[in-house]
Amino acid sequence: MLVRFVGLRRNASADRSRRLPYELPPRTLHRGLTLLLALIASALTVSAGAVETEPLQSQAQFEAAIRNTSTSPNFILLTVVDDRTGESTTGCTLAPFLLGALGFEHPTASSDEIVRMALSNESHVFRLSNEKALNNLSFKKDPRFQGACLSVKSGRCVRMGDRTGALQGCSTDMTELIRAVPAARRVVLAILPPSATFRAPVTQVQLVGDGCRYVVDDPFDISRIVTLLKNSDIRLASPGPRLDEPRVGIFVVLPDRSTLSLFFSVPFVNSDRINGYVLDRYDPKTEEIMTARPLLPDALMRWAITTGATPTNARTPACEALTEYAEQMNFKP
Repeated sequence: MLVRFVGLRRNASADRSRRLPYELPPRTLHRGLTLLLALIASALTVSAGAVETEPLQSQAQFEAAIRNTSTSPNFILLTVVDDRTGESTTGCTLAPFLLGALGFEHPTASSDEIVRMALSNESHVFRLSNEKALNNLSFKKDPRFQGACLSVKSGRCVRMGDRTGALQGCSTDMTELIRAVPAARRVVLAILPPSATFRAPVTQVQLVGDGCRYVVDDPFDISRIVTLLKNSDIRLASPGPRLDEPRVGIFVVLPDRSTLSLFFSVPFVNSDRINGYVLDRYDPKTEEIMTARPLLPDALMRWAITTGATPTNARTPACEALTEYAEQMNFKP
């Protein structure tokens, strides 16, 4: 089975900015993604003794980690320079360890001043001479820390669970991801209206293959989708099994060519939330459960109808059913 994805393909004989659809078998896609992540991790590896001139972790993610005062701290990626010897080391640690180290280095500074010191250092290179401060930032050889570091280097936000000590995605990720959507190069919607019935529960592959698909490139239309997402109060939920089958898929192709994939169910009668899940941008096998306001699916269907957009597979049962549903709900262009 082929899964259809939308992205960019370079062609020397064609306009390099042209967006084209292409298809990849899932196995080939997985191998390619694994290789890409390995190359990213290799490229970001920093040898001891070399000071980075640019941060390897985004400033927004770094700031979120410093400001997180919960019992589930975030990992940060930084370079530590021992000013006594000039030796430097780059690695990952938990944000509170950096704040503690700065406290040892500047014992008369207040807590607020220490936080400002950390946030103002946008290079993420910290020069220390106090032995206690340096010991506080000794990079642990714990496999969990090493695994977290690979994730942080690939752009993910990672925290440590307060009870289990297990690595987790960040609860702030959803806000960061929604903020990233306006920079999208393309958004693809896949919709199965409530009237579409199947003999077995719908899977995400079936949603992409059989759903009514809309490809959105116009920045104004993308901004309208962003507004719908922001108004839907999307929240990450407690880890657990998926509760419902996906009926709406939103695939956001970001400037770094990663794809943010969100899936939502349709609401039950009198339900105040709908269930869904989001796939990790860099590791599609990793997902997090989320919920949203129940009007989101209808809002996306209304958007598809009222914009006058033409689905890429208009003559399919799903698109015909969506048209009938829109007429029943009085959705008009």
